[in-house]
Amino acid sequence: MAELAGTAVGAISLGIQVCQGLVEYYGSWKDAPRDVARMCQSIRSLEERLNAVNTVVKNNGIASQAGSGVQSGIDSCVASIAELQSQLIKVQEISGPSIWSKVHGHGRRLLYPFRESTLLKLNGIVAEMRENLSFALDVLQLQSTESSTEQLEYVSTKVDSLSTFILSRHDDQESIAIVNWLSPLNFFVAQNDILRRRQIGTGEWLFETPEFEAWLAGRDRILWCSGQRPLIALTVARSSIINKIQIQQSSRDVGLAFAYCNYKEHDIQTLSNLIGSLVQQLVQCYGAIPDEVRVLYTQYNPRNIRPSEDELSRALLSLISKFSHVYIVVDALDECNPKTRGKFIEKLHQLPTNLRLLCSSRHLGDIQEAFADASHLEIRASDADVALYVQAQILQVPKLVKFCKKARDLQDTIVEKLVMKAKGMFLLAELHLESLKTKTDIKSLRKALDVLPDKLEKTYDDALERIQRQPEDESKLAMRVLSWITHAVRPLKVEEIQHAIAIMNFDPDDTTLDEEGLPDEAELITVCGGSAVIDQDSGVIRLVHYTTQDYFERHRSKIFPTAQADILCACIRYLSLDSFKNGPCETNSDLRKRQAKFRLLGYASCNWANHVCGELDDTVEERAIQFLNEKSLLSNATLVRLFVSSCVGG
Repeated sequence: MAELAGTAVGAISLGIQVCQGLVEYYGSWKDAPRDVARMCQSIRSLEERLNAVNTVVKNNGIASQAGSGVQSGIDSCVASIAELQSQLIKVQEISGPSIWSKVHGHGRRLLYPFRESTLLKLNGIVAEMRENLSFALDVLQLQSTESSTEQLEYVSTKVDSLSTFILSRHDDQESIAIVNWLSPLNFFVAQNDILRRRQIGTGEWLFETPEFEAWLAGRDRILWCSGQRPLIALTVARSSIINKIQIQQSSRDVGLAFAYCNYKEHDIQTLSNLIGSLVQQLVQCYGAIPDEVRVLYTQYNPRNIRPSEDELSRALLSLISKFSHVYIVVDALDECNPKTRGKFIEKLHQLPTNLRLLCSSRHLGDIQEAFADASHLEIRASDADVALYVQAQILQVPKLVKFCKKARDLQDTIVEKLVMKAKGMFLLAELHLESLKTKTDIKSLRKALDVLPDKLEKTYDDALERIQRQPEDESKLAMRVLSWITHAVRPLKVEEIQHAIAIMNFDPDDTTLDEEGLPDEAELITVCGGSAVIDQDSGVIRLVHYTTQDYFERHRSKIFPTAQADILCACIRYLSLDSFKNGPCETNSDLRKRQAKFRLLGYASCNWANHVCGELDDTVEERAIQFLNEKSLLSNATLVRLFVSSCVGG
């Protein structure tokens, strides 16, 4: 029975390796909860028993009369160990080599092993292994002495301990729900997008300033970074700061949380959600759900209400005390809702002394006053940074690369002129590059370089003129895209804009949405001439900068005179599609499928009335009345609105 013994030894050896992997993974948690520590000890004991069984089989072999029984049990154990190994591989793969694997590492290490489906599967595997082990060892008992029985009992006890651990941690499937419940805000998406767009090598000067060095070292507790011009440089600098902290301050005893304020997300970036997001991120850094956070969830979640701002603030204070020090970085405070901003700053000032706070904003009176006693650093992109950016962007435009190969001095000339005109503003350099892309020969490009505006307003005027000079279909598409982005109640995803444009292209009698009528995603951006971009992680299509939004809003009556009525009409026509005439969906599952297919349905249902402004023309008014009088259509929109309101977004 040497072959059978070899099979048993192989299976047991694999089981030992899996045990070692699990101990290595869970044992790496600093200050792990007691039950995790107990589980590690149980696995170590199980590993010792497996080693003992391994020794017995190697030394004594397996008697022929026990062969078939042992073979059956071992084969079943092999399958179970393989399943357990696959789960181990998944958690081992959580920590990847990239920066962003490290960024999300804390949260994923906490959440992945405690997913309900994973826990149930692991528990099933453990139960099956126990049964199969018991069977195999019962058979071995026929040829073994009392020591084998003792081994079986010991192994069964340890498997029981592991099963008890998994069942007890089954309650921690709540961990996922608690982390998600703390806040609907996800600032990792914005951080990732900005880092992706950042030109390598820019902003390095910031880290060498005395102000930043003093803040990073803890000599100054609060650092306010400000700038008066469009703050693309400041936002990129802030993302670089977070990236630097993540790399250099990687100890699990150091906390990091950050927030991006956004002028288009005032409704969701409430004080409660902002503080909740900071709590959420520090929970992920900590690696476990603190009792005080779990109590809040247990108290409020069943009633579907949020804890008060003070309760969340106390949870934040408690979490910060669990670290040696904590970094909190808040970007674009000037874009925070003015009704929220003062209270948010006040809460940040009240945090304990082991907090290091960095905030960035434009020069606004209330912010300047709030940080009057803080260390201050003025942010402005250096000419060298802008030059690096322009050089890199030239290489992305085949036409410009071709021109520069023909005229050897042209690249230096472009860089020199754009740096001079930009005056430390990446945005101006970017918009000027967009204007150069339209030139068809070197001579006209050189002439354009000589007359580039150095004021942002004039640059936007020129950009709009270029958009409107495009062929009619392209110009119309661009103006509709820009109109939706400017007037939408909330940020829109690319698919929503595609469906919105498709409905605006309807003939008067069209009532069915055709997939072939959806505009191409790349075309949406191309026709806008650099005024709009798509965030790759979130899928949101937005204006390139908040100053672009400000420009369009100041001139909306001239640029988009009928925008609100056009958007209202599009929403009504969308809600009146033939697909909705049978009324609302009967189940949430069907409703989700309907929203997945009809991407503008959520926005149109929730926000069509927000676009009712001024007097409506006869056509729009007639369509609105027809919609309101059609019970099935109105019921569908109402149900969608209620469903979306119960979720995040809308």
